[in-house]
Amino acid sequence: MIEPHSLIVDRILSRAQVDSEVMAARRTTLSGTPGDEALARAALAPNFNRQYIATGRPQGLTGPLAASN
Repeated sequence: MIEPHSLIVDRILSRAQVDSEVMAARRTTLSGTPGDEALARAALAPNFNRQYIATGRPQGLTGPLAASN
C-alpha cells in the first residue's frame, strides 16, 4: 500500500480515528486496481453511493466493482 509523504491531522481527532481514515484512504487508492475486488470491498461501505458517476456506470458498490474489472 502507498504511504503518505506527509500527513496533516487536526489534533481534535483521536489516534484511532486518524488511523481508520488513513487506512480507508489508502485502500480507496488501491480499489481501482484491475481485478482486485477484495480491495474495493474493503475500501467502500456496503451502502456506497457516488454523487457523480460516469454515464452507464451502475450506482452503489456495483459501479466501482465493475470499474475495477
